[in-house]
Amino acid sequence: MSLPASPPYEMPGKTRAAVIILWIGAALGAVLGLIAMRALGSVSGPDTAIVTLLFALVLGGALLNAVCAIAIQKRQNWARITAIVLCAIGVAGQAVNLLTGDASAVIGLGLNIVIIVLLVSWESKQWCGAA
Repeated sequence: MSLPASPPYEMPGKTRAAVIILWIGAALGAVLGLIAMRALGSVSGPDTAIVTLLFALVLGGALLNAVCAIAIQKRQNWARITAIVLCAIGVAGQAVNLLTGDASAVIGLGLNIVIIVLLVSWESKQWCGAA
């Protein structure tokens, strides 16, 4: 039986929770991307470019969440840092949405903050070899 190069040998709970939330974000992003793609068929004129950009951003974010989740599971510190940066950008975006009156932004704001807190924990740093 071969063990990973350094302890811990089992993914810590905080790291696992962050990975699960990233996977949920990837799944929701894929669904929203598909909805945006369907909307693209009913939009014409200058709005087409906006919907296409929205589709690309949502699908790209979903893909990045999935890549980060997989790489964190494989103990890659670059993925932990990338997920933290992406969530920080998400916090800024959700804060703007909240300030403009979008109450549903509270959910995204909260999830992004939770992911950041989980990934900056000592356990997550140690799992990814940064401690």
